[in-house]
Amino acid sequence: MAHLLGSKACIDSLRVDIDDLQNVIQDIIGKTGSIKCHSWKFPDKIATDIDINELLQRYQYGKNEVDNQVSHIVLFEIIIDRLLLIIHGSWRYLHEMQTNILPNTVDSSSTINQKSSLSVGLVIKKYWNKLLQLSTVLQQHENERKRLNQNETKTTATTLSRSKTTLNIEKRCQTNETSIGPCQSCLKFQQCLRDQSDSLINLCHTYNLPSSLAQYRCTITDLFSLDTINHWSDCQTKDIDRLSKHLEHLNNTLNKTKSDLQLNENRCKKQDETNHRLQQLINDDKQSKKILQDLHDRKINDFKKQYEQQEYNLNEQIKLLTNQKIKIEQQLKEVNDLCIVRGEQIEKLESSKNELKTLIQDRFKSDDVIKTLEQDRIRLQTELDLVKRDLEERNRELQKERTRIENMIRQEQNYQSKQKALSTSYEELTQECELL
Repeated sequence: MAHLLGSKACIDSLRVDIDDLQNVIQDIIGKTGSIKCHSWKFPDKIATDIDINELLQRYQYGKNEVDNQVSHIVLFEIIIDRLLLIIHGSWRYLHEMQTNILPNTVDSSSTINQKSSLSVGLVIKKYWNKLLQLSTVLQQHENERKRLNQNETKTTATTLSRSKTTLNIEKRCQTNETSIGPCQSCLKFQQCLRDQSDSLINLCHTYNLPSSLAQYRCTITDLFSLDTINHWSDCQTKDIDRLSKHLEHLNNTLNKTKSDLQLNENRCKKQDETNHRLQQLINDDKQSKKILQDLHDRKINDFKKQYEQQEYNLNEQIKLLTNQKIKIEQQLKEVNDLCIVRGEQIEKLESSKNELKTLIQDRFKSDDVIKTLEQDRIRLQTELDLVKRDLEERNRELQKERTRIENMIRQEQNYQSKQKALSTSYEELTQECELL
């Protein structure tokens, strides 16, 4: 997915998604009013005060690849910001709907903290808790409505059955002339009516509805007459009708709330899919960055190993050349000492030669002495020639050694310059690595 970062198709698709989300936000604001919460992308601003058109104009596809990648990432962040604002608006819409329809079920502490409005997890959790609370309240009202319908059906059937039975019994067993006091059936019937009236009155009070039966019941203290029973039945019918209408209204409200809840759940599912897709893109981007970082680290390690190996080789060569230089210097010192000794011998021979010349001049007349001296001279001259030739050879060898040492010194200087160049290249690579 990393190759899609900064592509024109992705950027255009994100711009269209942001425009659609902004239309939904305008619809929510039209129903709930202004939403006072801070922006996730721009924490120092109110989310509804951000000019989305200006941001879309600023972050669009261009010729610069780096700018396109930045625009891609910023548009992702704007989508997250708009989705979070939609969650805020949906929560407020549900809260107002619950306040208007079911005010007794609203929790006074159910508010979104401005500080926590920047946390995606806390906002989603708050919204989900509101959905669960509203769903629970609606389920309780649905169960209460079903229970009331069942109780009303049973109560009505029981009342009519008992009323008919009581009237029939009265007609058979009592008349105005023979009645001394109420029979047991009349007392039982009146007690049933009073119990049923208490149930209806309690239901009316539970739903904050007026009760005709409650007002009429306060005026009745003695036994029921036929007119009292008829009027009682009329009041009871009015209360039952009033409760039926209220339950019908609650049922309609419940159905509407269920449809809204289903719509919000569908939106949440779409939002979860969008969040999952965005998270997948972010994970792919992180994976690509990790792969590039690993490649870069391996390359840096290879350069470092190569540099260390070259440095080790150069150090070994420098050590070898240093040892050779020491040996050559020792040999040169020995040759110099030998030359000094040979020079001293030459000086001695020269002095001997002079002495011999003097002796030759002094003893010129003596042939034997002259021959001996001549032989000595010839011998000394021969030795001198040998010594000179040896000295010349030593000088030539010394010159060769000196030339070779100078070449080795120049080679060592070249190695040192190469080492400095490699050190400079290594420092530059290290700086580039730190910058990356």
